[in-house]
Amino acid sequence: TNKSKDIHGGRPSGSDLNKILAGIRAPARRWVPVARRTPAAPAALILLFSAGLAPGASAFAGTLSRVTAVRPVSCSAARRPARTPARPAPKIALAAPRRSDSLRLPRSLAMSSTAEGAPAPEVPLFIYGSLMAEDVLVALIERTPTCQPGTIAGYHRFCIQGRPYPAVAPQEDGTVAGLVLRGLTEEEHGTLDWFESDEYTKVEVEVTLADASHPISAPGYLPQTPVSGGGSIKARAYVYAEGGEQLFGAWDVEGFLRSKILKPYIENARSCKEDYQGVQSRRSAKDFADSA
Repeated sequence: TNKSKDIHGGRPSGSDLNKILAGIRAPARRWVPVARRTPAAPAALILLFSAGLAPGASAFAGTLSRVTAVRPVSCSAARRPARTPARPAPKIALAAPRRSDSLRLPRSLAMSSTAEGAPAPEVPLFIYGSLMAEDVLVALIERTPTCQPGTIAGYHRFCIQGRPYPAVAPQEDGTVAGLVLRGLTEEEHGTLDWFESDEYTKVEVEVTLADASHPISAPGYLPQTPVSGGGSIKARAYVYAEGGEQLFGAWDVEGFLRSKILKPYIENARSCKEDYQGVQSRRSAKDFADSA
């Protein structure tokens, strides 16, 4: 028949070409033909359709199958989506979130102010958190004062949600180990008050002094000066002034000293000291203007 003649003795018909091409189409997994992916594809296609002029459909089909060899390529390889960036970890606030007006009188100065010209009495300060890291304290007051180990009763040292530093709050059967800083100046008290911010209020506590150093193995802890025979002393401490909803667990100083947050925390302390110095300069300028 004419159909048979077209297939076996002449050029393949359009329907035959469709059948041959359908046999090499990509299946459902998106098999990608080499001819579509290589620079030689245009030349290969010209060769395919010129081969249709040669007698014999089998020769044409063989040429077609040899030139358009395919290999499977997965959908993910053919169209690789852009990598979705990892979800960032929750941010941890390095500094306390709120401070009063920049010209306020720091609470420590308000407590220890004396008659003009008279030396201010010493106000020992009990610390229990990030200030026990020597580099943090030095960043704020630029020296290492005498540090006596001791404990306070009736308080617990909590973690604060989303913060790297702790808080102490009353707890009937609690005990908190820390250090008593001796010999701080009014300026140093003011700097530390500014650093701690209005998240805390200073209260008087009774510290039981220890005759042995706290067993801290992590590097960076303040050097301790145990008190021979122990005893007790009145001191001030920063007690958490906010609600207890954000408090949980027990804060660990050794974990803080070994954490990656320590280095940026030290830089934050330096920035806080610079802020406080700026506040003091503005206060002095205001006092001078008021007296003029």
